[in-house]
Amino acid sequence: MRMLSNLASFAAAAAAAVVFTAAPSRASADPTQNLKAHLERVLADASPGLTACGNVVGLPSPAPTVNLRLVFAGGKIKVELIGMETVVKAKRRALEKCLRAAVAAQTVAKADIDFRPLMLETATPPVPVPVPGYDPVAAAACTTASDCVIICEVANSCCGGQCGCRNAINKSQVEAAKASAAAACKTAPRCPAVGCALEQYSASCVQGKCVARKGMGF
Repeated sequence: MRMLSNLASFAAAAAAAVVFTAAPSRASADPTQNLKAHLERVLADASPGLTACGNVVGLPSPAPTVNLRLVFAGGKIKVELIGMETVVKAKRRALEKCLRAAVAAQTVAKADIDFRPLMLETATPPVPVPVPGYDPVAAAACTTASDCVIICEVANSCCGGQCGCRNAINKSQVEAAKASAAAACKTAPRCPAVGCALEQYSASCVQGKCVARKGMGF
């Protein structure tokens, strides 16, 4: 009878620090409340094992005052104990090991659910800006030298700029010329071998047409 009395006292002390709350409804959106409810279930399931620990380790009378609580952190359930100094020193380590094992026994079960499709959000693809077709007449036309620019690409060719960028073109046709050259480069280009030195050119407007002149145009 004395042993049963000790076990009852120990069980009451072991659960003293745990605050029991009503399990949240299924409609609850508070993850903290759901986790607390889970901890309550684990503690309830572990209670018989916790109670038995006093007898397992042979605790002497009077029963010690030990408080236990469960903490969910880092994806794991941790056991925290206070009041272990009230336990006979020779029994402390064995009691702590037994209490932790009683809780661990309720957390080793595994379960799974079927794979579910995820509705993942995707980035909205950028709307491509249409590039107007290359117009050789517009590309050559100019009013002043500021209308013209030197580029490496040559429309309908993948071999421009081999000896230096020298294609004088109206600024309004630059993107179209580059797109035309890129399209020509989709197939393996067969550019002629060249042995020229790299030269620099500047753009000028001569008689209404963009022309390339050697030098930087200073």
